[in-house]
Amino acid sequence: MLLARLWDATVTLLAAQNQGRSNASGAPTLEKAVEIGGPRYSNVRDAPCVVPLVSHEFANSYYNPVVESFHAPPCDEDYSVVYLKWSAACRAGVQYDRIAAVWVNGMELLRTSTAEPSKLFGTTWEVTKDISIYARALRDGGTVVVALDNIVNPTYTSSFKVDLTFEFYRPLDASKQVKQPDRIVPVSSRNKSYGWFSEKPQSALAGPPHRMVQIPDNTEELYLELFLSHHQCDEFFYSNPPDNATMSFAETFRSWANMPIHDIEEQTAFANKCGADGSFREVQVLVDDTVVGVVWPFPLVFTGGLSPYLWKPVVGIGAFNAPTYILNLTPFLGKFLGGVPRAVAFRVIYGESFWLIDGNLFIFEDAEAVHPTRVKVLREHLDRYVEPTVVALPVVTGDGNKKSTELNNALWTSAVRDRYVKTSVTTSAGRKIYTLRQHFDFTNTQMYSSDGLDQWFESHTHVETKMTVSSLSSGYEQPDAKVQTVFVSQLEDYPIAGSVSYHLGENGSFILETKFANSFSRSTVVDGYGTGFRTTPTKTSYRFLGNSGLLVSKLALGSWMWASDEYTMDVWYKMMVTAFNNGVNFFDMAEIYGETLAERNMGGAVKRGIEEGTWSREDLVVTAKLFAGTTAWDRSSPNAQGLCRKHIIEGLKGSLQRMQLDYVNVVFCHRPDALTPIEDTPQYNTLERNKVEFEDLNLYKKYNLGLTVWSPLASGYLTGKYSAPTPDAFCLKAGVRFTSAVTAMHGTR
Repeated sequence: MLLARLWDATVTLLAAQNQGRSNASGAPTLEKAVEIGGPRYSNVRDAPCVVPLVSHEFANSYYNPVVESFHAPPCDEDYSVVYLKWSAACRAGVQYDRIAAVWVNGMELLRTSTAEPSKLFGTTWEVTKDISIYARALRDGGTVVVALDNIVNPTYTSSFKVDLTFEFYRPLDASKQVKQPDRIVPVSSRNKSYGWFSEKPQSALAGPPHRMVQIPDNTEELYLELFLSHHQCDEFFYSNPPDNATMSFAETFRSWANMPIHDIEEQTAFANKCGADGSFREVQVLVDDTVVGVVWPFPLVFTGGLSPYLWKPVVGIGAFNAPTYILNLTPFLGKFLGGVPRAVAFRVIYGESFWLIDGNLFIFEDAEAVHPTRVKVLREHLDRYVEPTVVALPVVTGDGNKKSTELNNALWTSAVRDRYVKTSVTTSAGRKIYTLRQHFDFTNTQMYSSDGLDQWFESHTHVETKMTVSSLSSGYEQPDAKVQTVFVSQLEDYPIAGSVSYHLGENGSFILETKFANSFSRSTVVDGYGTGFRTTPTKTSYRFLGNSGLLVSKLALGSWMWASDEYTMDVWYKMMVTAFNNGVNFFDMAEIYGETLAERNMGGAVKRGIEEGTWSREDLVVTAKLFAGTTAWDRSSPNAQGLCRKHIIEGLKGSLQRMQLDYVNVVFCHRPDALTPIEDTPQYNTLERNKVEFEDLNLYKKYNLGLTVWSPLASGYLTGKYSAPTPDAFCLKAGVRFTSAVTAMHGTR
């Protein structure tokens, strides 16, 4: 946003100089910064084979990246799961967030940024990233380049210490290993300092940055992993107004008498130079000036963005491990083939300076090829550009200085794009028909009041990608040839919302009130069957749990069990590991489950996983549920159950002791409070949906509340797997009303 752009540098500097609690002891202290996401490690076992890469302190490091050589890993090829580990620390002082990246043998492997220290407290953080798809390209050693542009001077006083390693692991489940490409070709700059291209859209007369690439004629499948980040004029692109509003804002800021004139001139000159160009951005991948890939990017928010106070200790999504985009370019394979180099370029449509972009091509070859791969486009609908719709509406004037009331308005932007291509690819194995369908949808709303000093924005990007691959054997011309089809569906959802309100104070002071929320969801589903088809590993998607700031997997592992010798800690640990390795980070517990057995088993499993390096405590979101007590609805004492203050405090202490944990992340009220009117306690199931879905959900969104569902499949009854009569041991026997309602409506099986 324009206000954020104008004030980001000023607020960041002031915050860095002043934030932090009193450190009376005078002892140096480090605060740990964390990015919430999926499991740090997945599908690994045993101790890793570690390869040190870089250990360096970045002080005055602009245009001076670290370049080091590394040797082949001293471990067997069965160590096929590879993680890149970035460990960093910054001493107490004043410093901005800084962008950084890692390239190995010309291939970018990590796009990251730094945490910000405070004047009294330093900061430390860690990033682990699964780079197993690059394992083959790392086996012979090579060169690693780490760029972290930093400045140390009397104003900006802190440097960054970075340690970088490879960790090679044996897979826990060999069937889940990613398929290795035959070749990886970097599409990156030949600049000796940096591998990324600096895309500056307003200087596009020179053409977008590109690299000449030639791929083998026997290529059968082609993918691109795209790395990108947005900076300077486009750091807050998701809240940029149209260009015609920029000058009006700048003139308003000039009227602020309590802002130093030097800062006014510097910031407004910066704003005028940047422009704004609205809130919509599209990143294009081109081959010889033909668009083959489109990305509508996830907005990154760095640790100095909007307000640095928002990002301690939990940083924004992607601040430490920026998401990448894997594009299946096989439907466009014909654009790359031909035995000649092709110009692969990146362009940001409607962008401002600057974007840092590069990528890596994953090439899968036809090892049995006698003839070059034959490619024919059967049908395509691929528009070169999409033009967003922008509508401006006036709003009621706020309580600002009223010198520029035309700044009090609302802006609504929308864009839609559809892409379709159907391509035939013929190799020695036969013929495949690739059908790609993509639908992109973008909306953005901005409201300005108080003469532009109060700004609110809400943006939503939604992308649906569907790929169908139909395979025919080499005898596909025969009338009885079999067709095998694979369906791949990917959904991407990037909502973001926030507000910035600037209030003038006395004696040159000001108050900047900032609110922010966003989420990142990307899910992939593969269905059907076929041979030789490759997809990127499916990632579990995560949601914010209400207003807590916790990102939790959409599925949680519950622990409802009866007390029995069958339910041991070893059994629970195996279940937990399976769930964790499939992306689940949400584990649910209650004091009554197994009459405390579940808590003891889970606590032991968590401890064992930490000791064996399967997870850290910070990787897990653990819940506790209070109400029923520890023994079958114990009524031996009036406070042995319920939701009175005494039981909540003592019950939680007991749960923590049994689980051997210092804390849990969420505490639930396990049952409705008897003192709450029954009409305020909604029933929700497959049969009773209206109140929750049509009334309560809107309230939850308004007040940023979360919703979790208890027993969504009615302990298996709703799956239809039970025939009549219902088994005696079935736990819903007691739920006669619900069971009867279902059978009355649908009958029994």
